[in-house]
Amino acid sequence: TVTYDTGTTQVEIPAIVTHGHGGGKAPADPATIQVKKADVPDPQKGHKFTIDGKIYRIAADSVEGTIIPLDALTWEIKIKADERTKSWRT
Repeated sequence: TVTYDTGTTQVEIPAIVTHGHGGGKAPADPATIQVKKADVPDPQKGHKFTIDGKIYRIAADSVEGTIIPLDALTWEIKIKADERTKSWRT
């Protein structure tokens, strides 16, 4: 499960997360998350997902190509690590 945060509410939801990979073994940005539309009815820029203690945001300036309806029940959303929470060592 991941935590979905709209800024006013937080809820734990099931999700499928696919991390990009840089040249090393550590996951790289951006990541893709698949969630049920019933759990995330209105995804918006700035909404957050906490995955394994790391915060990611729907961060695109345009939602076109970022929030994709896979089918009638599922969103695929491109997310990026929240720059404000990154360690200075990363």
